[in-house]
Amino acid sequence: MTRAPNFDITKVDFEKTIPFLGINKATRKKKKVTNKKLLKETRKAINEVFGELVSKETVTKSVYLSEDDTGGWAPEAHVIICTERGLPSDVYDPFLAEKWHQVSEKLPNDYFIETINGAIMAVYDI
Repeated sequence: MTRAPNFDITKVDFEKTIPFLGINKATRKKKKVTNKKLLKETRKAINEVFGELVSKETVTKSVYLSEDDTGGWAPEAHVIICTERGLPSDVYDPFLAEKWHQVSEKLPNDYFIETINGAIMAVYDI
């Protein structure tokens, strides 16, 4: 049996490897939306789907940037959605789970909503 050569991932130069794969810094930056724009898009999507159930003011106070999350529930997320401030939670309710899926589908490409617990949801990128 032959043994594979030692490989140290810490020594890989990703700036050289990524362009080899057809991805460059400009491409990566184009794909990502700024957090403030994503916050705006998330609020817009929630208003479109839940507009008959919640006010715009409730959406504004319940959806905020993760860097402003004092609870630190989802530090890797971009946007936090707090359902304790008047937004409906998808926990235990298939109808609301489908509605939140619709919201997630309206977000820019490569972003999705994930439920953290009964009170917190978060927007992540793929």
